[in-house]
Amino acid sequence: YVTVSIAVSIFMISVGSVLGGHVGYQFFPSPEANTVFANIRMLPGSTHEETRSAVLEVERALYEGLERAGEQPTDLVVMSLGRVGSLGGSKDSISSVASDNLGGVVVELVSPSFETSSLLKLL
Repeated sequence: YVTVSIAVSIFMISVGSVLGGHVGYQFFPSPEANTVFANIRMLPGSTHEETRSAVLEVERALYEGLERAGEQPTDLVVMSLGRVGSLGGSKDSISSVASDNLGGVVVELVSPSFETSSLLKLL
């Protein structure tokens, strides 16, 4: 009886620790993404140049964020592509409809297995 009561007690303590938050538990950890999409939808009637300016501002903010985090752009960013006329990284980007009020930036990041610091600092 002593062995069974000790086993049940240890089991109850284990379950209580997990449910109480004392022991962290994550069923499937979510991996960090390698690609970031930033879509811009300007007001109807926006010119191509206004949308282009907004896309360039998003790219500038990306590199400014890297500088603030103390990172070199080549350490975390593999490629950055700005597009005007379609959204980057959505089903709409495949369509043949082009509009001057749509824009997007696609950023390919270094694989998490090769990065030297967390990408969360960038975001």
